[in-house]
Amino acid sequence: MLRIINKLRKHLSSFSPSPDAPSLLKVSLDTSSPPESSVRQPLKILLASVFLVVVPVFFQAPLVRSLPWLSLTLTGSWLMAGISLISRGNSRPWGDLLIGFTWTWLAGSIYWGWFRWEPFIHLPIESLGIPIVLIALVRGKGRIGSYFYLGSLLGTAVTDPTTIDERAVAT
Repeated sequence: MLRIINKLRKHLSSFSPSPDAPSLLKVSLDTSSPPESSVRQPLKILLASVFLVVVPVFFQAPLVRSLPWLSLTLTGSWLMAGISLISRGNSRPWGDLLIGFTWTWLAGSIYWGWFRWEPFIHLPIESLGIPIVLIALVRGKGRIGSYFYLGSLLGTAVTDPTTIDERAVAT
């Protein structure tokens, strides 16, 4: 945050008013609402996140049961697509979201492809992406994707039958 303020301060200190500066100032003061695109983007990301939560249920689950290696290989495709989108300026949030989805897809491929008969290792396998996500969050990068992954992991923990059974046995 401090870096942004310092950059803004440097930029503003080099500003020299021109004859049309008052009209630009008036226009910027008159527009009190943010641009429509900046309001719609979070909503679009939220809807895409909901879609990406549903995709593994209806697409990955049948795929991973019949072709686990293909599902695992698709993880690389999701990751490359996310990196490609991040490298473009205007699609950075979408790439970030897709990379967060990649960790969920990877864990689902591993668990449902080879370990689905071991319910007590479901959550440990689903949480394989936590170190990467935590490193990204500490560095201040990949927030959208990291929070997507952590939210998906929380949803898995809440709805996982073994977790529910353990809580029932504990009470």
